[in-house]
Amino acid sequence: TQPKVKRCTIEGCNRQAKQGGVCVKHGAKGGSSKCTYENCPKYAQRGGVCIEHGAVFVRKRCSVEGCDNGVKKRGLCRRHGAYAGDTPPK
Repeated sequence: TQPKVKRCTIEGCNRQAKQGGVCVKHGAKGGSSKCTYENCPKYAQRGGVCIEHGAVFVRKRCSVEGCDNGVKKRGLCRRHGAYAGDTPPK
């Protein structure tokens, strides 16, 4: 069974409550700050700005020479054994 998710207490809103019984839209602090670029309503991703205003994400790459896939686990991509030896999901 899945844990019960608290919902926003504002009438007609079905979003997940984050803080004080309300969702981020209705005033809960979402843990993220807004983009510092003037009049931008988006959330900052890195360096205080959103992706549109310059936040850059650098994905780690698989450690196998010549492979350009993103890392999933243990420095490897799926193809090169990131999940080898893990117990399969039920």
